[in-house]
Amino acid sequence: MWKGLLAVFASLLLFAAPALVNATEAPRNKLVGVWMLIYEGNTYYKQITKDGRFINLAPDTETGVFYVSRQGTYELKEKNHYVETITHEWGEAIQPDKTDIVYTVKKGKLTLDFEKYGQQMHEEWTEATMMPDYKTHR
Repeated sequence: MWKGLLAVFASLLLFAAPALVNATEAPRNKLVGVWMLIYEGNTYYKQITKDGRFINLAPDTETGVFYVSRQGTYELKEKNHYVETITHEWGEAIQPDKTDIVYTVKKGKLTLDFEKYGQQMHEEWTEATMMPDYKTHR
């Protein structure tokens, strides 16, 4: 009986050990988290989740209520490069709009460089501890 249990345990280790090694060798997705951007006196938020989704929050300057301004999915490409696909703006579904983004994450800062609407964009986001309450539609 003990030999049988030992054989089962040994075979489980043979299959589980490579999976554990591969999981620990996988690079950490540094984009995941909540980020805050202050631009022209307003505070904006971006949440990037490990399941490949993101949302951007923008404030209503009159009420201070935050709304989802953009949301969609993202895909990591090579090092320091990812693609955001916006699927909704201000709660409305849109044709998927892809943006190639070069990024760096260093000491609690997320820097994004990309081209949008014919303009070169540069954004510097700071790591935030939490997302504010928000609404999905105006």
